[in-house]
Amino acid sequence: MAEKRKRWQDFAWKKELGDVDWEKDYDTLAEGSQYVDRTAVGIPLGGFGAGNFDYNITGTFGPWQMTPGKLERRFLSAAAFHVKEKVQDADGSDYDFNPFRAMQGAPKDVETARTLAGKSKFKESENVLMKAWNSQLLDIGSADYYALYPKGWVDYKDNFRTRLSMEFFSPVIADNYRETSLPLAYFIFKAQNPTQDTLQLSLMFTFPNLPVYRTAEKCAGIDKRAEEFEVKRYGLENVLRQEKNITGILMTSSSEKNDRQMRNSEFCIAAREDSGIKISWCRNFDGAGDGGDIWKQFAGQGRLEDFSREPEEPAGALCAEITLAPGEAKEIPFALSWYFPVTELGRAGSQEYAQWWEKYTEFYPPCPGEKDTWNPDCILSQAFAIARDGLEQLEENRRAVDAWMEPYLENEKFAGKEWVLTAGFNELYYNAFGGSFWENGLIQAAYTDYDGKSVQTETKKFGGRNYEQLPLYQESVRQYRQKEQHLHYTLEAQEFPFGETFDVRAHSHRVYTDLWPEIERDILLVYKDFIMDTQDGSCPHDAGNTNGSVFFKYDYYYDMISLLNREAYEDVIGKRHTTPWSEYAPKFILYSYEYWKATGDQGFLRDIWEAVIRSYIYQRKTDTDNDGVTNMKSSEYDRNDLFNSILWIGALEAILSWCEACPELNEKVVYTVEDTEGNVLEGVSDAICDDAKKELARCRTYVETVLWDEAKGCYLFNSDTPVLMADAFIGERHAHNAGLGNTVDPEKLAGHYLKVYEYNVGDCYSKERTGFGHCGARNLASLDTRHTYRTGDGVIEHSYDVWTGVSYVLSANMYQLGCELGREDLIRAALDTAHGVYFTTYLDTDTAYYFNTPEAWNAKNPRYSRNRMYQRARGAWELLRAVEEL
Repeated sequence: MAEKRKRWQDFAWKKELGDVDWEKDYDTLAEGSQYVDRTAVGIPLGGFGAGNFDYNITGTFGPWQMTPGKLERRFLSAAAFHVKEKVQDADGSDYDFNPFRAMQGAPKDVETARTLAGKSKFKESENVLMKAWNSQLLDIGSADYYALYPKGWVDYKDNFRTRLSMEFFSPVIADNYRETSLPLAYFIFKAQNPTQDTLQLSLMFTFPNLPVYRTAEKCAGIDKRAEEFEVKRYGLENVLRQEKNITGILMTSSSEKNDRQMRNSEFCIAAREDSGIKISWCRNFDGAGDGGDIWKQFAGQGRLEDFSREPEEPAGALCAEITLAPGEAKEIPFALSWYFPVTELGRAGSQEYAQWWEKYTEFYPPCPGEKDTWNPDCILSQAFAIARDGLEQLEENRRAVDAWMEPYLENEKFAGKEWVLTAGFNELYYNAFGGSFWENGLIQAAYTDYDGKSVQTETKKFGGRNYEQLPLYQESVRQYRQKEQHLHYTLEAQEFPFGETFDVRAHSHRVYTDLWPEIERDILLVYKDFIMDTQDGSCPHDAGNTNGSVFFKYDYYYDMISLLNREAYEDVIGKRHTTPWSEYAPKFILYSYEYWKATGDQGFLRDIWEAVIRSYIYQRKTDTDNDGVTNMKSSEYDRNDLFNSILWIGALEAILSWCEACPELNEKVVYTVEDTEGNVLEGVSDAICDDAKKELARCRTYVETVLWDEAKGCYLFNSDTPVLMADAFIGERHAHNAGLGNTVDPEKLAGHYLKVYEYNVGDCYSKERTGFGHCGARNLASLDTRHTYRTGDGVIEHSYDVWTGVSYVLSANMYQLGCELGREDLIRAALDTAHGVYFTTYLDTDTAYYFNTPEAWNAKNPRYSRNRMYQRARGAWELLRAVEEL
């Protein structure tokens, strides 16, 4: 065990417990800068879509995000771990302090009680925990915090005679859709006695029965109104539950005053009474007090008992007692579970809201009987069952987590660049804490449809497949772990109420394709449904407003933009339109091809094929001058021919590969697409395959003859714009992942990447060196002046941004090509570019963006950033896979 922990810690990010770099900061690039106390963060616990919280670098519980998009900078004052250590003589009696033995090396303190959280160097954080515990906190630097998501550790070093450490994690397991969804967290203490004395050790876990499930005043986000955020719980009661060797304190809330999402909601703390471990408990210390009542019990006798009174805000505590002989070691496991089976997006009774069953209800049902008979007003008690089963299956779940991570950690290709693993794994935190949503069925929803009619429904509008019942999937479903389509999203950012934003997922979607392919399948299939629903075959920006109508009305971004500029959009407000950006159709084709290539899922291919054809026809008609390149704009940039061309080349190669590999798709079936003007466009499948070959030739010709600048040795942003764009070759990444080959000439591309390294990377800020940047790659850099790229509309401010996920993916591309061509200069440039992002995120205490990785920071001053916690930063996984594969 010790050997494994040492190996894992070699790859983990390390921080001294309590060493918070910043207490207050402002999100200085975002409009309406928001207050953020950002660095008391750490490994998030809880499964995808189950509600999540951090066990952070101070040893406390928070921030919290129990509802997608409702991030709370809240730290629970009654939630903590505590330890009491006592030395015994050999005969088992209490050890009496002897000055002579102290001179021989015995410690002066033979009995000590401490709270396992770090002191803060900021005065405003001193009262995070209960007042009576503050004097018992650990000094900063006296313990070390390690993070390698989904696992974390704390090494308490020399605070005790016992060698004490804690491992904590939720069972987030690759290609697993049960444990990965659970509202469950493990805390496993390892205690080893290195002395010649017998040691008595008591470990206490305290946790409150929360009277307020979600607070208003401390929420981050666009809207901070109390009526939108605050949710209270009533009828609080703590109940002892025991089964076999599992003891738990179930924290319930049973009252008619509770709204539907809080009705019979529960937390549970639990411990396992293994050999040599004795469990005691207190159900009911005062959760609104100063903690002195429970501390007096614990510190005095090292065990617990109930109090006679029942406080209005009860908190519970479990205590595990062990005795360690000289040289002996034991593990003491605790678990925390919760059961809030209803996710409410928006507010029930408003014009737009939805209530969903959370994914884990598939395994721990809220009601007896079949799902379509479940009654959300009558919820079963399940939190103890989740904790009990979790502790019984602890060793199995622990091995399963280790099993999917260890092949990467043991790969010798990462020797000397272990930080690539650190970044790749830790950025996966966003899968859980990025406002993750994962459902097991709709309860009810209300929204205003495009025609202005109010709709109330208990049925999904999109994404309601039961794969076992669909002939298309009769072969594929045998391999599926999930037999139904379960809708999933993460937020683009905490500030943006967009579900699974389609353009920026380009940098992170491989996380799902590699690790949770059935989540990727379900996401792509709901977008297929959207594409089939649009009038013109276009793909939307997002799955909808995460404050209510997500998965009922797609492309909330377009709704917001049109409402903010009513004059310009008066003719489309309320109509069914999508954001007219150039990248969505090619990205849908490429995402789909990558999933299909990785899984061989023929049922999926048959399902999405018509949407692929619609996407092709839609994109094709935007090429108004027939040069092989769309004339639509791409996101912020009015023109971006190189970016568009490379994506389109990859998408066309994917279509042609399908045409060749799956001739049964290439049938003379007519597909009709209606554009926004009502014109009917027709396409025949085999004719489109033939047309795609011609389109591919036109596009390649355009790139090599118009965009390639021989004198400058690089591909230009546009033919008349001597600018380099960091993200221009995102299509190359997709093509490589799908096995489609290079999109352009590899030797030319190598020279292009080195130019990007010189200008886009070299012109950035560096803290630890002079003459060349080290914080990632800025978006745009001019080959002439190295100043901001300008359009007719003025300065594009994003040109000065370093986009974190873009820089990681650029690095993956450079690394891949460097390995293919044997170019060490390109490999060095790749790793240096990415390390600048890693350094700024995890190592530089002036920025300290760990577990808060933003969308972007300023290339000249990275302390200025925008959109903390962002979807795209998981692009670090692309670099990890590039190193692992090549």
